[in-house]
Amino acid sequence: MEYDWYQVLTSPGMWIIAFITVGNTIVQTVLMFRVSKKTAGKIGLKKEIVGQTIKTAAISAFGPAMSSFIGMVVLVAALGGAVAYIREGAGIGSIMFEFMIAGSGAAAAGVDLTREGMTLIGASTILWGMALCCVPWIITGGIGARSLPKLKDSFLSKEPKMMALVSTTAMMGMFSKLGIDYAYTPILKGNIATPCSFVAGAVTGFLWIKLAEKLKKPALKQYLIIVCIVVGMIVGQLVRSATAQ
Repeated sequence: MEYDWYQVLTSPGMWIIAFITVGNTIVQTVLMFRVSKKTAGKIGLKKEIVGQTIKTAAISAFGPAMSSFIGMVVLVAALGGAVAYIREGAGIGSIMFEFMIAGSGAAAAGVDLTREGMTLIGASTILWGMALCCVPWIITGGIGARSLPKLKDSFLSKEPKMMALVSTTAMMGMFSKLGIDYAYTPILKGNIATPCSFVAGAVTGFLWIKLAEKLKKPALKQYLIIVCIVVGMIVGQLVRSATAQ
């Protein structure tokens, strides 16, 4: 029997799975928020500090959330709304991972990641790839999470500054790799819009921090991520439109 892949991926059963996945995430978020507020009271944090922390976290999360939302729109266009909700419900903010796996799955199945070129086998390959690639995260988080505090304490007892050094170098390495992927590699393929977007975001971030320091308003730094994302998106789209003409 021949199935239409889009009807399968947007069937009621897929939407039920999506609601369960997203609902699980919402429940976990609410529980963690409640535990955090109770813990803050137990350790003596003032309500003003807790409130300011919540405000800062909400503002800082808005930029990445909008980035994931925009990525979700693309994922919805490619694979349907149910799949997009399932994947982002399972791995919050992992939209770039989903794109990478979707592209790899489509290539493995010999199809294009478009509605016109997709098949049921290609869609199944993509879904299996998305699910199986999360298994290491689940094992690490489920089994290794309890041992991480002990490992951290043991590590810091010998070299207190080492954790900060490792964290800093890890972040530098990760973002340097992203810089190469988005600022250099696309040029080799004739794509200048992505590098321009990346550079525009980086320059905007630098200037925004300087502006906050000059105005002596540290609170402006809370909006850094969303400002960089918006500027990068605008510049990238303008360059893409200009080069397409």
